[in-house]
Amino acid sequence: MPRIQASSVAENRDLRRTALLQAARDLLRDGGESAVTMSAAACNAGLSRPAAYEYFDSSAALRQALVDAQAEYWTSVVASALDGAADIDAKIRVFVETSVQLLSTDATPSGLSDTQVSHFHEGPGRVLARSLSDDDTPNSDLVARLVAGAIVTVLRSPEGAHDVVSTVTAFLNAGMTGLSATRSPR
Repeated sequence: MPRIQASSVAENRDLRRTALLQAARDLLRDGGESAVTMSAAACNAGLSRPAAYEYFDSSAALRQALVDAQAEYWTSVVASALDGAADIDAKIRVFVETSVQLLSTDATPSGLSDTQVSHFHEGPGRVLARSLSDDDTPNSDLVARLVAGAIVTVLRSPEGAHDVVSTVTAFLNAGMTGLSATRSPR
């Protein structure tokens, strides 16, 4: 097997780094944070353990890079999805649907890690806040935090929700209706 599997050394490094991150993602999803070790990721990526250390200094650095990459991906997917949403109801529905799909795919056996939740709020949650702000939604930052928090809470609940999207969307729409009613002149 050739040592360099790409057309350049730089491209080969990118491929190996990507393979390590994919291996780490699989380990995280299947076994939780403690399963993401340099040895396991290197083995799953087809690299030696010393080779893996050329890309990441430690298992913690690998886990951090993985969660950062997840958050970047989530943010770009949510931003694209929200581009087509016309009003606040559509934005919330699209955000919930997209977020549930993304978070369910990347959740660990014990659910979302605290780091994943933090990155979700800081990435996609901020995208929703900006999108709501563009529509002059009052308290758009608070609304976005509440929406993101409701999604995480339902996904983390021990009993789980059979239909997370409809449960969260119905809850949030009722809350938005209540907020609208409190702003209306009586």
